Amino acid sequence: MKLLSILIILLSLVRISHSETYWISSTGEAANIAACSGATPLSGTDACNYDLANGSGVVADDVVYYRAGTYSLGSDTFIQPYNSGTSGHPITFMPYSDEVVNVVGTADEGNSSFGIWINAKSYIKVTGTTLGQLNFTKMGENLVIGPSTGTNPTGDSSYNEISYVYFGQSFLDASWGGWDWQGSVIWKQAYYNHIHHCEFEEHGTIGTDPSSADGNMFDIGMEDADASNERTYYNVLEYNEFGKAGHATLGMMGEHNVVRNNYFHNEPWFDTLDDEVLYGYRNIISDGNPGYVGYNLVEGNRIGWASPLYNDTAGKGGQGLKLGSSYNIVRFNSFIANQGTPFSFYPQTATYDDSNYNYVYNNTVFANGYYAKPGSEVAYYDTIVWAYNGTTTLWDRLYHNALKNNLFYINANIETPKIVWIPSGGQTVADAVDPAKGNNIIANNLNGGLEWAAETDPMFVNESHVDATSLVLPNLNLQGESPALDGGSYLTQANGSGSSSEELVVDDARYFQDGNFGTGSPLAWPSSVTMAADYIAVGTIGNTVQISSIDYDTNTITLASAISWADNAPVWLYKDSDGTVVLSGSAPDYGAYEYDQDESPDTTAPATTITTSDPTNITLDSLVVNHTTTDAVGVTSCKSRLESAPDASNGSACVGTSSCLVTGFAEGANNLYIGCTDAAANWGDGDSIVVNYTPAEAGEGGGSRGRMRR
Repeated sequence: MKLLSILIILLSLVRISHSETYWISSTGEAANIAACSGATPLSGTDACNYDLANGSGVVADDVVYYRAGTYSLGSDTFIQPYNSGTSGHPITFMPYSDEVVNVVGTADEGNSSFGIWINAKSYIKVTGTTLGQLNFTKMGENLVIGPSTGTNPTGDSSYNEISYVYFGQSFLDASWGGWDWQGSVIWKQAYYNHIHHCEFEEHGTIGTDPSSADGNMFDIGMEDADASNERTYYNVLEYNEFGKAGHATLGMMGEHNVVRNNYFHNEPWFDTLDDEVLYGYRNIISDGNPGYVGYNLVEGNRIGWASPLYNDTAGKGGQGLKLGSSYNIVRFNSFIANQGTPFSFYPQTATYDDSNYNYVYNNTVFANGYYAKPGSEVAYYDTIVWAYNGTTTLWDRLYHNALKNNLFYINANIETPKIVWIPSGGQTVADAVDPAKGNNIIANNLNGGLEWAAETDPMFVNESHVDATSLVLPNLNLQGESPALDGGSYLTQANGSGSSSEELVVDDARYFQDGNFGTGSPLAWPSSVTMAADYIAVGTIGNTVQISSIDYDTNTITLASAISWADNAPVWLYKDSDGTVVLSGSAPDYGAYEYDQDESPDTTAPATTITTSDPTNITLDSLVVNHTTTDAVGVTSCKSRLESAPDASNGSACVGTSSCLVTGFAEGANNLYIGCTDAAANWGDGDSIVVNYTPAEAGEGGGSRGRMRR
């Protein structure tokens, strides 16, 4: 009996450590998933069709490789795992080596084509090695983590990772099949999912009625959530690009989520009347049932170029961030060239969308309020709007929001105050900041007071903002002589002194986060996520310490190590959630970009070396080029260009700094250049290789088997 027990244990251990590899091709004909397994790469008809990878035979620790080609999708789902992985042993779906996989749906033909659907499954990883290697187009929906529309969850959808995937051109007409409002969504019992280094582009439609703007690019949570099984929290979106949506590039309806270091833009892109006049709409909207939305961290994002709807005579739309939720931290973001209000606190309905206790500090608000629509000059909206959509203002729904240390420059309506209250029910700006009414805090913002004053030039590195697709311009870093340096104030003060103490009571602890959203216990963030508690400086700039936990109800901050301070000592933020130092000099700077006063100005350009073979021969007009780049202070972005080196004004942007997807080759020999820049806008000469392009006939796509289980 003892021997049998040992044998059972050994067999279970063998299975736990087992990892199988499966091979998928667009022309695969293998009879079952076992027939296309093994360490030896399979391709063509020897491999499996994609739908076999969605069966019960693929389990934890297995890897599914897709071979290069175009996969045609009918009314089906390309990736829909049957099983979950386990912690440390995910099921991985990815292209093989550096091969390019294009999944093309037929939603434009009325079919219900879906890209990735992870329903009540966990520890699933879908990734490319670089952006542009795994691409989904013409889908009804691109990515769903959670159940389908109209159904309740049957289990958690958690610890899933989606990275280096392109999603584009979905629901571009109301006639498309299988579409939902969300191009992609995480919702209904979906926790701890990580979406990073992806691009989401062109989802939705814009009609001739100003209210006809359909389709959010990406939603976290659901606007009308009202039950525990509809909660969505602890998800992380970072280093993604969201561009061109019918309604909004992001709907932030969940709670306790992290949205950081992304680029959101919604420049004019949709040709409503086929007359070459283009339209768009807003960027981020956060609203919903107050019990199920809020407590989110929005940090380090670029949010720009929101644009007008068709027939938008009243300045509707074009908002950078519409905040109808509470207890959010919004910091170190840049709001750039949004057609309308770059930022608004906006309880919209009588029962939903409270906007209380939001902390908005150290953001840069630049060149907003100007119409992108031809023939129009200035939008009617002002820079910051405090508004209640009703006949009277209910101050318990628009209460104690803080605006500090933000930097405003050359926004529209500069002859009026930079921060404007749109009256409702006879209320005024004075009422909004009256402690007995709104108790909102507007303090120490450069060019952003309650009274009109001439603007101060903050001396940005480069103000050029003509290209909505640029990842580096405008460069809103401050120059060494900027009047914005050290102009910021402390965020709160100590309430009582401390001597070698680990417990700090402050006037308001909600300016900070402890990596756990004040839950009192460590959250189990995915291993791919760096979610650090804030570091703060107390009393003096050099007296820094990391936060261990925060009790928001008592404004008590537990510190990771003991320090000392005096009563009423100022408290600043020193490091943000990913460990970036945001305090240098004698005080924080205004705006989103802290100038490092301890270093001399950087004048050294990045050095780039292409590691892809020289020459390289291709038969398809697509090549992923790998390269290494070094720089004294850090590479911020790279570009590719054919026949000459890229620079600040020329070239196609790469997403990421280690590889680039390049197309547009001419038949024959091409000189391909890759060049990179750094935070000081130094462009390197880059490196080049020869790419020989000999076009070949494209292979046939794979068939579609079975329908999505929706």
